[in-house]
Amino acid sequence: MPPIILDMSTSAAALGKIMSAKAAGRAIPIGWGVDANGADTTDPRLVKSLVPMAGAKGSGLSLMIEIMSSVLIANPILSTVLTGSGDGSMNGIVAAIDIAAFGDVATFRDDVATLATTIQSLPKADGVEAILLPGQRGAAAEQHASINGIELSLSTAKALVQLASRYDIDIPSMLQ
Repeated sequence: MPPIILDMSTSAAALGKIMSAKAAGRAIPIGWGVDANGADTTDPRLVKSLVPMAGAKGSGLSLMIEIMSSVLIANPILSTVLTGSGDGSMNGIVAAIDIAAFGDVATFRDDVATLATTIQSLPKADGVEAILLPGQRGAAAEQHASINGIELSLSTAKALVQLASRYDIDIPSMLQ
């Protein structure tokens, strides 16, 4: 069984989606971000804060992740953004757990496999092709990209060329 990997944002939409829309000159849906006055905006250039997922629950989860992944390592992000003293960046948590400290590893693996199989065997809603577990969509995208390459927007390609030029890195012919 492939690993179950959760890579998620605690906001309604990940910052990367806002940045991608900004680079492509596309609008974003209402509910993804707010402007400097706290009003919903569809203009990614005006987003000053991301909207938390799941209302107060998402806001609380985001706060705890900020404390554990930013404040704990003396790199506060949210407070600098909220006070206007910084632009912020991204944070994250990687957890490594010794399964053997809790019980038999083989039993754990079997129980996770049973859980995964049970979830994926549930009835699917109309129009749903498959029930995916965390990490499966990303693994499929990785496999597709390894065969077909990675599509880049023109603005991303230009930014990569500029960075390569700045650091004297050879620019692949496909980007020239």
